[in-house]
This record gives sequence, structure tokens and C-alpha cells, in this order.
Amino acid sequence: MLKKAHIALFLALCACTSAPKEPTLFEEVSEAAGIDFANVLEENDQQNIVDYLYFYNGAGVAVADFDGNGFEDIYFVRNQGANALYFNQGNWNFTKGDLSAAGSADFQTGVSVVDINADGFPDLHVSAVNYHIWNGHNEFYLNQGDGTFTEISKDLGIDLAGYGQQALFFDCDNDGDQDLYVLRHSVHPSGAYNKATQRGTTDEKAGDRFFLNTGSPEAPVFEDKTEEFGVLSSQLGYGLAIVAEDFNSDGYLDVFVANDFHENDYLYLNRAGEGFELATDESFQTNSKFTMGVDAGDLNGDGLTDLFTLDMKPWDEVERKNALGAEPFHIHKYKRSQGYVEQFPKNSAHLQRGSVASKGMALPVFEDVAPLLGVESTDWSWGVLLEDFDGDGYKDLYVTNGIKRRPNDLDYIQFLSSGEGVAKSDESIYSQMPPGLVSNRAYRGTSKGMVETSAKWGLDFKGTSNGSAVADFDNDGKLDLVINNLDDRAHLYRNILATAATTVDFGGYNVRYRKRLGAKSHWNLGTRSWLSHSSTRKNVDDFGGGIIVEWPNGTAEAYTLLPGEHNPLRPGEGMIVDGLETVNKSRVAAALDTLPFGHKEDAYTSFVETPLLIQGTDELGPAGAYFDGKLFVGASTGKAPLWADLQTMDTTLLWGDRAHEDVDAALITLGTGQTALVVVTGSSQMPNNSTRQQDRIYFHSDKPSVSLGEEGTNASCVAVLDLNGDGNDDIFIGERSVWNDYGAAPSHAVYYGTNDGWFEKGQPSWTAELGMITDATAADLDGDGTDELIIAEDWGKIKSIDGNGRVQSLSENGWWRSVYVADLDHDGTVEIFAGGVGQNHGISLSPEEPVELWITDLDGNGNRDFLYSYVNQGERYPLFGRDELIKESVKYRKDYLKNRTFSGVPFKKMFGDALAGVEPLSVGFTGSALLVSSDSGWVQLNLPSAAQQAPINAAIATERGLLLCGGADNMHTSIGTQESFCGTFLTYGSSGPLCSDAPFILRGSTAKLVSTPHGLVLLQNDDAALLYTDDL
Repeated sequence: MLKKAHIALFLALCACTSAPKEPTLFEEVSEAAGIDFANVLEENDQQNIVDYLYFYNGAGVAVADFDGNGFEDIYFVRNQGANALYFNQGNWNFTKGDLSAAGSADFQTGVSVVDINADGFPDLHVSAVNYHIWNGHNEFYLNQGDGTFTEISKDLGIDLAGYGQQALFFDCDNDGDQDLYVLRHSVHPSGAYNKATQRGTTDEKAGDRFFLNTGSPEAPVFEDKTEEFGVLSSQLGYGLAIVAEDFNSDGYLDVFVANDFHENDYLYLNRAGEGFELATDESFQTNSKFTMGVDAGDLNGDGLTDLFTLDMKPWDEVERKNALGAEPFHIHKYKRSQGYVEQFPKNSAHLQRGSVASKGMALPVFEDVAPLLGVESTDWSWGVLLEDFDGDGYKDLYVTNGIKRRPNDLDYIQFLSSGEGVAKSDESIYSQMPPGLVSNRAYRGTSKGMVETSAKWGLDFKGTSNGSAVADFDNDGKLDLVINNLDDRAHLYRNILATAATTVDFGGYNVRYRKRLGAKSHWNLGTRSWLSHSSTRKNVDDFGGGIIVEWPNGTAEAYTLLPGEHNPLRPGEGMIVDGLETVNKSRVAAALDTLPFGHKEDAYTSFVETPLLIQGTDELGPAGAYFDGKLFVGASTGKAPLWADLQTMDTTLLWGDRAHEDVDAALITLGTGQTALVVVTGSSQMPNNSTRQQDRIYFHSDKPSVSLGEEGTNASCVAVLDLNGDGNDDIFIGERSVWNDYGAAPSHAVYYGTNDGWFEKGQPSWTAELGMITDATAADLDGDGTDELIIAEDWGKIKSIDGNGRVQSLSENGWWRSVYVADLDHDGTVEIFAGGVGQNHGISLSPEEPVELWITDLDGNGNRDFLYSYVNQGERYPLFGRDELIKESVKYRKDYLKNRTFSGVPFKKMFGDALAGVEPLSVGFTGSALLVSSDSGWVQLNLPSAAQQAPINAAIATERGLLLCGGADNMHTSIGTQESFCGTFLTYGSSGPLCSDAPFILRGSTAKLVSTPHGLVLLQNDDAALLYTDDL
């Protein structure tokens, strides 16, 4: 019997091991296809990353039908040595071409493809680095049509010698020929860390160049128009990647340049072929910091072109804690003061929200939603491709990853700063860098966002993958991939499971094409991702059965397409139509009027006293209200609040109240029947009871304020309602936090109104049940004719307090920031909008795996220390790194002398009994929600992603629904500025909560929305006030 059992077990195991493997979307076929290319670096004491910081950046790959046989071929760049061309013979059979385009420079980088003379045969541009021990210049190889090439860069006048990265050929002025943007990087020269004003100083080797083709499509003549066209050409530019698209839909191609390090990325908007307008500051609130690869496409299917940029934030817990992260808040702000935009070391998914009218043109505006999509951390990432790889109609994401050694490793940086590397050989220095082999990442696009699917798609190769290109190598309508790896064989991936698409093949020509006459223009560009050039054949499933192509010879022709097929199109084979006009399809949002006053924040930040805050406890203002025929706008400490007449725009500054930090205001009816304005003050830079924190009342706009009580409050909000049922309005003041003791429960303040028009301070017992309050309002929740007090808590709940002092929790724990009550579905009962921090922060959490905050005195020095924990890869870890822990308690320095002894240690193992008896604060949902009443109580409905992109600070009911605005600059730099949110409308009905675009585009930190007879006033923290006068 035992023997039979052993046999049965053996057979069962055999059955398990022999089960067929589930097929992946892609299969790697390079060896079978005859691709044996490898980009192998020769690294030694004479050439290495110590001498050249971009030594490990790899090289590009290009795809085109170079021999005109109908199948697309592959050209690989080798950093050191001969490049290689593989001709596609069909049926996944590639043969090596001749070496006439092998490249002669000592160190090569990027490759681009263009049909420079409009003969239908694609030509090649190869970029080169002239630096250190390497000689060479950018080279251009003209396709002779017989499988060979001739190098003619000097004849064209584009044989530039410098820090070559990539070239972009595109038709800047819509004249049918190809113009040229030459992208170059810098190498940390002494002047590279100057103020941003140094962008105007030209550098001969590092600066970018722009050449206008003043010849014809058949006979190019390049003229250097760099300065004339407004292209920056300084050593501040660390250009690593480039892409061209018509971002504002005006019919002209614009250019986006990805810059490394502290320099901004550049968005050049095309001024109708007559120059470029640098629009980075207006179009983006944030950039990736170490921006590497870039691609452009319509991520969400709304018809607008979006951008995706890569950085180096790891997803793996060990590497995340070992990598150099975001800068401290004060350094970050200093760089902003020097003329640089907000930059954070993570990927950015810039969703376009439309355009605003500015500078005489349409300026596109973007929201960064990479953390919301779960794609902000792909590790050391080089190339990105946005394509519908599986053919389901949604854009997917593919990212190449890995570096030979990690120069951003914190232990390596500590080794350098200690002076140990002085007078040592280069090899002994770079050998201290840990290896950085990383798996490539793939994400499948869905109606709800992105899903990581690298292994399932067969794209999880672990190594150092750099250049990447997409093409349909067997003309089956499915997109394949080719990858140029460093120190490894190149990979060729065949797509075997996707749904076939309708594709068009333009025969090697550079063209403009449209869905129909008068429709938006598209171009068959291929320069994208990282140092590479993808196929210029295009998927046109959404075009229906036809297409209009505008050929370089000046004709426009209409073609009928076969759905789901490969459609080769050639000049002269279509029906000639009129289609060459430039069509402007810009979607410009309604304008907001900028008022001649606003709010200016002071220099203080709560991160100075408490560095480990997720969100700062200051920068909460300004207060705002319409009272006595004027608008009141509060000020920060040391600045004067003001009264503004919105008809004449005259303002009166209240210098007597400049000591206060005004955060909220509310109208109140006094016991005498008079209306007054209550203004409350809050700041984490002084004790709660400081006289500078005194709240106050204005009886008239032309009279001084009167202090409310002898002591102040660290207020965040004020609500007015009858709390004790005596018929008089009372005041509730919610406190944000306890000074220098974040996490402790504040006391809050209640003032009961009296018949003589003043107040008596009270301290009802129910205030002890409330935590750190961020907002409060009053509304009748149960329809009994009496208002309840509704409050929002940080690290707590939305709560209501009725007239009997009963406190009821209405939501789950959150990082709540605002609360607003309205009957959104018009059924006679109200809903509660609960504004949260949002879900665009990159901290993984859920109700089952919440983020936790433990506050205790770790080292017995009398100060409370902050310990955050979160779950990553199935284990709970410290949220912040070793250096942050040491700042909380220096005793841990000796326990973790190196980062690699700290990283990857679970939270419980790290702290053990030190947290015994401590109850953590816990949050499993940080977004915004709608609370809806039901027979069993209040139900929390989490809102769509459009309302989760940033903190929601303000809401107001309109005819179209609830207008939501927000944003926040006072977030920990590991999260980054949350000021790219453009606003949204929220409606609620039988389909649940729905969001739609606001009529205007608003960014920054909107603190208050104030309805006035003159329109809606939008008060922003540290910015001008805005006015919207149209109907909502």
C-alpha cells in the first residue's frame, strides 16, 4: 500500500511539472531570428563612469524598411565599435547587412531615421560623444537604395562634435521637408549649477542646436536657427530624450526635451513655424527630476496628447531605501527660488487637461498622475513606449530598466563623501557601486488604470536594457519589440496573442496624415523612448475605413483602408484631395480673471520643526469671505489682510492684524441681530495659546477687528451654528494640531453666543472626542430642522456632533482635508462631500494594509519620535529611510552603519519591543469620498480617479454639480508637490458619483471658493486671487 502511495505521488508530481506553460503575450525570438548583436562596454581605468557620468547609458536601436522589401529592418548602435544592420527577410528571418553605416566615432549613443531626400528610402543619423579620450562627431548615412549607405553629415553641415545624445527630424514649419533638433547633454562642468538665468549662455559642446531646412524635401539645406527660434543651448541642459507632437492641437509640431538633474524639462511650443515658445512653467507644475526616457500619446483616450517621462525611483523595497531620494524641503524650495520648476525623483504621467490662452497661443496644461496610476516607480528606467500592445483599445506601457552599477547608492555616496576614494584608481572607486540589474516592466492599460503585467507578458527580463523600439516585423497587425541591452545580447520579442490592428505603411516617407478633411493632423514620427527610433507605420483602428495622407511632394491623397489588415500606401495610388491646410483644433478652457491682490505665504514651513510629516500643518490659508459688500482676504504672518471692493478693485490693507495667520472665516448673526465676520488664525510656528494666534471678529469692513478671547488657537477652520439650542449662533473653532506635538489631540474651542451680541467661552466634553481637525461646517443632516456640526480629521474620520453633544463617526479613517454638505441628487436628503489628500502620492496602502504612524519617545530624551510604516511587496517596512530614522533617534546609527544593513529589514524586527503599548494612527484610504445616508447609516462611496489626483481643499455647489478645487505644496518631498490638479465637477445620481471637466483650468493650491455678487472668487495659497464671472 505504501509503495502504491509513493507511485501515485510520483505520478502526480510528474503531471504537475509537465503541465503546459501558459503562453505569454510576447515570446523572445532573437536567436532563432538570427539576431546576435550585443552592446558590450569596454570598462577600465581609462574609460568608465568616474570619467564620464553617462558611461552606462547604453545605446539606441532603430526600425525601418531600409531595403524596401515590405518588412521592417533593425539597426543597432554599439557604444564602442561597429553598429549593425539586420535586414528582415520575412517569416522572422534576419540577415546582417553590410558595414557602410557601421559608424566611425569612438563612442556612439542615439539613432534616428529620416527620409531626408524624399526618395522613399529611410536614412540614418547616429549621435556621438566627443569627450575625454573619445573622438568623433554626429554622422548622417544616406540610403543608396541598394542596401548600402554613404556618410554625408559634413555635406549637410550637421557634423556636430560634442556631447551628442539624439537627433529629432520633424517638419517644424509644415513646408514638407524635414528640420532638425540636435539634442545634447552636459557633463557637470563648473557652471552647470548656476541660476536658471544662465540658460541663455551658449555652450559649444553641451548646448542643443536647431537647424531649419531652407531647401526642399528632395534637396535639404540646413541653417542653424538655434538662437533665432528660441532654443536654449547652454551647459545647464542635460538633454537625454526628445519627442515631437502637436501638444496644443494647433496644426504644428511641438518639441519636448527631457533634461537630467536640476534643469527643467523643456516644452517648446511651435509658433506656426516661425520659432518656439518655452512653456514649461505654464504647462507643468512638476517635472521628473532625473528625467530620462520619454514618449507621447493619448493615455486616456480623450483625444489630447499626453506625456510620460521616466526617472529612477525603485519599486523594490531594498533598492528604494538604498537609492538617493527626494531632497529636503528647504533645499527643494531653494532651487525653486533659483528659477527651476518643482522636480521630484519619480516617473511622471502628464495627462493633458486642455489648453489655456496665453502669450498669444494655446498653452497645454498637464496633470501628473503617475502615482495614481501606480507607475511612478519603475527603478532605473531608460526607455518608455506607450502602445496598445494587446490590441484591446487601451494604451499600455513598456519600460526598459537596469544599470550596470548604481551611482546613486547611498552607501556609495557615503564612501565618496568620506574621502576614501581620494587618490585611488578609477576602478577601485566605481567597483564600490553595487550592481543595478533590474527587470523590465510592462503595464496593461484598462478602463480603471494600469496593471503591472511584466511576467504575464513575457517582458520581465532582468538585466540592463536601454534602447527600445516597436514595430510589426511580420506585418500581422500586432506590435513587436526590439531591445538593445548593455553587456548582453539584444532581444527581439514577437507578439503572438494580441488582437490584430488596422495598420498603415507609408513606404519610408515622412508624412502628415488625417482621419478626414479638416481633422486634426498626425505625423508618422518615430524618434521616442530612449536613444531610439520606432516604426513610422501607424495603428489607425480609430480612423474607420479611410485616411488622408499628405506626401512630401505636396499632394494630399485619400485611401480606403482594409480593417484589421496591413495597408501599404504609396504616393500616386490614392485619390487626390485638398488637404494641405493647417487646421487648428486647440481646446482652450474658459478664462479666469487675475485680480490685483492675493495671498503671499511667509517663509516658515512646519517641515523645519517636524521633518517627517506627510503633509505640513501650515500653509492653510488664506481665509476668505464676502462681508459688508467687500471681499475679505486673510494673510500669512507678517503680511496684512485686506478688504477688496470687487467693483472698483480698491483694496484696504489691515496692517494692525499683520501678526496673524488667517486660515478661515465665517459670517455670524450676533444675538443683537447684527451680522459679523469671524476670522480664525492658525500656524505651527508658535504655541496654540499665543496672542499671535488670537481669533477675532469684524463688525464692519471699515472698523478694526476685536479679539475673540484672551488666548489663541492653532485653528484650521471655523463653523457657525446653534450648538446649545438657545437660538443664538455659536462658534466652533477646530484646531489643526498641537504646537510641536503633532499627533496629539488639540483642545479646540467653542464660544456660545449671548443675547447682548458677544460670547462666552465653553469647553463641552465632546470636544475631547475629536482629533486633529482640518475642516468643519454646519448642516441639517437628519432633516429635523436643527444643524449638526460636521468635522474632518487628519488621521481620523468625518464626524458629526448633534445638539445633545453626541459624536458619530460617518466615515473610515482618512487624511481628510475638507467637508461640504449638499443635496447633489435633489432627493430631499443631503450628501456629504469629504475631501481627502487624494491617491496620487505613491504610498501603497489599503484598508487591509494601512499606512501607520507610531509616535513615541524612542530614546528617552523627552521628545516624541515619528515612525511611519507601510506594506511593500507583502511585508511591513519603515516608510522612510535610514537617514530619516537617525534624525528621529540617533541611537539607531550604530545599529545600521550602512544603508544596506537597514534596507529590507521589516518594521517589527527593527523596533521590536520599543513600540510595546503604543497604539498607532492608521489610515487605509487617503482619497476623497461621498458620504450617502441610508437606512443603516452613512455609506462611504469613494470617488472616481478624476477627484483623487490631489488634495481637495474647497467645494461649492453649482447648477452643474459640486465644483471641487484643491492642491497642496506642503507635502513631504518623497510625495512631491500636489499642485497640478485642474479642478473637476462632481455629480451624484443613479450611476453613482461621476466627475466631469471644470469649465476653467486651475492649478496651484486653491484654499477657498467664495461666492460673491461679482462672480466666484478663487483664493489660492501664495498666489493671486482669481475671478470667474460666467455661469456655473
